[in-house]
Amino acid sequence: WVHSCCDRAALDAALVDPAVTAIETDVLWSPTQSAVVHAHPPATTSDLAFDAFMDAATASPVAKHLKLDFKEPGVVAPCVASLDAYRRPSGDGVY
Repeated sequence: WVHSCCDRAALDAALVDPAVTAIETDVLWSPTQSAVVHAHPPATTSDLAFDAFMDAATASPVAKHLKLDFKEPGVVAPCVASLDAYRRPSGDGVY
């Protein structure tokens, strides 16, 4: 279990670590980046956009459980609406 996986380096490490079975991340709107990003408040900027996180997590050869901790209500609907696009190569969806 990795908690607060909110930057690219942490995500890359979690995806290749065989001891990690789940990744928790915080999701919020970055007003300075005009994008949904992974950051733990009070931080509002990150090198990891929502789409980049989902692309990497679903392309990983080893499936991990993902826990998305939405920190702002306004980002929930657009993120959930996009989840169907993130299917693993096996065809498994993201739920």
